[in-house]
Amino acid sequence: TPKLLLTGGYADPTFIQLDNGTMILYVNKFGTGGSGYKAYTSTDGLTWTEKTGLSLPSAATGRAVKFDSKIRFYYPGLQTIKPTDTPASIMSSLSSDGFLFTKETGERIVPKSGYYLEGPTVIKLADGKYRMYFNENETASNEKRISKIYGASSTDGLTWIRDEKHTIESDLIVEK
Repeated sequence: TPKLLLTGGYADPTFIQLDNGTMILYVNKFGTGGSGYKAYTSTDGLTWTEKTGLSLPSAATGRAVKFDSKIRFYYPGLQTIKPTDTPASIMSSLSSDGFLFTKETGERIVPKSGYYLEGPTVIKLADGKYRMYFNENETASNEKRISKIYGASSTDGLTWIRDEKHTIESDLIVEK
């Protein structure tokens, strides 16, 4: 029987299993007040305990990925609200224990001019390489939001080569 773990507006869950068998579930606090993530641990996958002391830079729509004995968390910078704001790139932070993260220097992926990035998801492929998918959105507008999903490839999780062509495109016109 399924068991409800969280209620009240959490989003963007990521599940990691450590080498010692401990499982970590990261969830975006989203509608529960504040920005950032919470972490929960489990040894059986059924009973979860909130882990206090999670140190992760303010992040939203992020995802964790295991790299050998470390965990890298990918997330966008602050969302662009108006065209004059600095566009949000995809950043990363690294942790040895899954709870204390240190921001890595540089940007993993930079948006095109007039756009911002969000929602990175990283998959490790069978050949050991990595594939990332992310949203690239036109700078926020009250009337129209154009969004495209792009892909990128990496051999080390730090340096990414983005696809030249988008995978999916959507434009949403907001009715007033």
